[in-house]
Amino acid sequence: LQLRTETAFEEATILYETSRNLANVTSSQQIVDTVVAKLRLENANQIFMAIPAAETNSEDLVVVANWQADGQSGINLLGVTLNPDQFPAWRQVSTDTLLTIDDVSRETGLNELEQMGLESTDVRALAVIPLRSGNRRLGVIWIASSQPYKHTERDRRIYQSFAEQASLSMEATRLLEQTDRRA
Repeated sequence: LQLRTETAFEEATILYETSRNLANVTSSQQIVDTVVAKLRLENANQIFMAIPAAETNSEDLVVVANWQADGQSGINLLGVTLNPDQFPAWRQVSTDTLLTIDDVSRETGLNELEQMGLESTDVRALAVIPLRSGNRRLGVIWIASSQPYKHTERDRRIYQSFAEQASLSMEATRLLEQTDRRA
């Protein structure tokens, strides 16, 4: 009982601190920085955020914020456009639901090209957090690790809550920008 209470308290603390941080964000990079600072992801070595490209008929996503762990080599995707024809993990990054993969090499839901593409970028574990407002896609946060990682139900609850909070923050920022442009 004590362990469950401590775990619930830690989860509530993470969500509270995250919520406070997200209440003041004004950029995509600040959202990624909140993921790094508040979600306590010891295993993550790359995080990026992508939003839909400006073209309304396009499926493309543009990486607008990026983070890599200190001392980690990797691909800086900032400014890169991801599309179904070129990005090997397109199906994963374009998901509408929270996706976690504990070990890319053992994941049966990946086809061979997806698995090779992820492994070639040193991704062994992955969480993809879609950001939505109603039926509208706002973006996606990609959290990758070069080591396998067993995502727990607690992790999934925190990711889902973060997605809801970040989506609200993004939508509020968008509405404020629209209001400023009209004024």
